[in-house]
Amino acid sequence: VVQTSVLVSRLSIPQICEAIGVDNDKSNVDFVLLDSAANPGRYSIIGCLLPTSMKIQYFVGSSTISLLQGGRQITISLGPHNVWSWLAELMESMLASGGDSTIPFWGGLVGYLSYDLGVETLQSKHHFKRQTREALPDVNLVMVERSIVVDMETGVATVQSILQNDESWISATARTLEERQSYCPLTPHSRGGCSKANPILITPDKDLYISNIKKAQELLFAGESYELCLTAQTQLLFSKSDTPSQPSWELYKRVRAANPAPFAAYLRLHPATLISSSPERFLSYSRPPDQRFQLRPIKGTVKKDVCSTREEAEEVLGSAKEVGENLMIVDLIRHDLHGVVGQDVAVKQFCGVEEYKTVWQLVSVIEGRASDAGHPHLCNPQLGWEVLRQSLPPGSMTGAPKKRSVELLDSLEETNRGIYSGVVGYWDVGGGGDWSVVIRSCFKVDEKDGACDGEQREASEELFERWHLGAGGAITALSDPEAEWEEMLTKLQSVTRAFTTTEES
Repeated sequence: VVQTSVLVSRLSIPQICEAIGVDNDKSNVDFVLLDSAANPGRYSIIGCLLPTSMKIQYFVGSSTISLLQGGRQITISLGPHNVWSWLAELMESMLASGGDSTIPFWGGLVGYLSYDLGVETLQSKHHFKRQTREALPDVNLVMVERSIVVDMETGVATVQSILQNDESWISATARTLEERQSYCPLTPHSRGGCSKANPILITPDKDLYISNIKKAQELLFAGESYELCLTAQTQLLFSKSDTPSQPSWELYKRVRAANPAPFAAYLRLHPATLISSSPERFLSYSRPPDQRFQLRPIKGTVKKDVCSTREEAEEVLGSAKEVGENLMIVDLIRHDLHGVVGQDVAVKQFCGVEEYKTVWQLVSVIEGRASDAGHPHLCNPQLGWEVLRQSLPPGSMTGAPKKRSVELLDSLEETNRGIYSGVVGYWDVGGGGDWSVVIRSCFKVDEKDGACDGEQREASEELFERWHLGAGGAITALSDPEAEWEEMLTKLQSVTRAFTTTEES
């Protein structure tokens, strides 16, 4: 049974996180935040982790799963299960009731699933390019038993727990937030609290990227695919002489201020730290009965300094190329959803232009409903998990048809994507969930676990903390290679501008 306490909070999300110790990130303390920093996101979810909170990690191709709890790690054989069915069985044992039905999260698993996990699930021919890929788990989830959920529309904060007899913690946490309000500013801003240290930016090689675009178009003309979402990796190198005053939480606050996003996230789940300012919901699903599923693929991006008005953006994004990209991905997603929930699938929005702080985006919305009384499996609280399994990797990040496109992209891209273009989100103990696509994001891997790109490091490189970003775009027969390069840079800059400008946004 979920226990709760409700208060009206004037604190910002960063202030609430700091009240419960998020900025203690120098001692390998895990922390999870799913942050609705802009519309259409609504609820922000803050995990209040315990030393005994169970962390679950899995690596693609492994027959085991690792559980980390209370400083101990145990390895469990998956046996007859795959990682999906093992987690489904775990969550079946964790089902809870009694929480506020208007709040989407009561407790449950929070974390990320990598792009490569989706490729494994797709059973595509795929080879891993990194020798030390094992440094980065493909499943990295933590069981959140205590949480704070903030309704960003009303300011109502709900402090809640799925642990038995946890009223004293709930009361103490609510009191801490109320006391913090008495001396925090009434109109707080999400700004980093330390001076900026501009990183070294290593962007993809332009000639190589454009060459890969042309190779992709040759494959398209040969009938191998209809659309290929080509991506490339960028690195941010921070001098280690600066990192004592540049912790990851401060970097997240900068990104949040420069590029507030509806599906942002800050995850510190060692060995990975993820900073996300994603505008793209991948899949949300409500609790049963009468479950509803929503996917919001994005295809089409234009800078606001190119199109300052909605009318201008609609004209640019309404081209045959942009609409064609959306049409193929919408059709792919409808097929994925239809395969699990049946006939009740509809496109609620096609090619809608949505405004974000730095860009205009072309967004479609596909919704499905599981309510057929003649099919008992449609009332299964694990149905959303099955939709997620069958829909990965995100179609907006692959192309169509999905399986063949994934194989072709593997031959074109220089590195595995890892966390980038996977998903980050939660699976609620009541059966609901919400997952966003990991784009407009950066991540790092703890050095003690090895380099994430598998390259031999020069001694001078050890002077830097290395963050990784991915960006790309959908390539079609109508794509202009130079324009695709510029679109990729636009997406990169929505994150990197937080680190390379001279003043706070």
